[in-house]
Amino acid sequence: MRSVRGPIAAFLIAAWAPHLSSQAGPAQSAPLEPLTRIIEAFKTSDIVALGEGTHGNEQGHRFRLSLLQDRRFAETVNDVVVEFGNSLYQPVMDRFVANGEVSADDLKSVWRNTTQAHFPWDVPIYEEFFRTVRSLNASLPPNRRVRVLLGDPPINWSQVRNQADTERWNEQRESYPVDLLKREVLAKHRRALVIYGDGHFFRRSPYGSIVAGVEKEGGKVFAIATITDVDLEARQASVSRWPRPSVSMLHGTVLGSLNVTDLLPLYRQEWLGHMENQFDALLYLGPRSSISYSRFPLTICTDSSDVQLRLNRMELFPVLANEIARLKRTCKWP
Repeated sequence: MRSVRGPIAAFLIAAWAPHLSSQAGPAQSAPLEPLTRIIEAFKTSDIVALGEGTHGNEQGHRFRLSLLQDRRFAETVNDVVVEFGNSLYQPVMDRFVANGEVSADDLKSVWRNTTQAHFPWDVPIYEEFFRTVRSLNASLPPNRRVRVLLGDPPINWSQVRNQADTERWNEQRESYPVDLLKREVLAKHRRALVIYGDGHFFRRSPYGSIVAGVEKEGGKVFAIATITDVDLEARQASVSRWPRPSVSMLHGTVLGSLNVTDLLPLYRQEWLGHMENQFDALLYLGPRSSISYSRFPLTICTDSSDVQLRLNRMELFPVLANEIARLKRTCKWP
């Protein structure tokens, strides 16, 4: 049989190439240097949404500090929006990161008075994050200082008497940061890093999300899921050789083709679909066994009025029974 050559062969190859590539399946996911990739993402995006992984993990925290301390960060980014701060205290945070005088009690109010009655932000890494921004700004001229925007709705606990009093604030945990980003970032043509739990960043969600809301307003978002609860090595063997940390793009890749529930098992809704439809990239911090967590400070137990305040708030929510028991056990509370 005579072989097909020349223009006819070229035509046939071009015609069949899409079918051949689709049959080959998704490409192997590859690691990228994470600091550079995130900084570069701001060239085409107004906002980089960086998932935290499981709250309190130390590896993700150290990576975020390294990002803040990279000289390119303050040259590129204007604002950092965080889940772990009550926006009622924005004036306190503005003063603090500008190296103004702020008492320890006033500063603690930022993270201890959020909508989350079980106090997930009490572990030391969140205060350290704010102090790192303050230290960074001390070395920068005023026009390049990084602003921290507190994204949690402005609940005032002095006016809370029951669970119903908290509901309207908890219902705003997606819409409030979207409005904040629209007002303080998009309208002012600034760039922001947003740090929240990964579940706030689903691009396609019937319930709304920060990413979906910002993109609806015309903002461009680069969304990154942080993986802490599964071993990526079991999904793609070559991950065992990846540097820690690494960023990997998701579209058209093995890891991107996986269901969200495969990599973020905390979220089990069927509508989530594939990772590449919800996020642009993932942050790999290492095997699950290597992930460690910041510890609850026992100094809290020395203030009986503080312990009682925490218990009073948590007792408004029956679902927090385990957290109540943990606090009582930790502080040897009667």
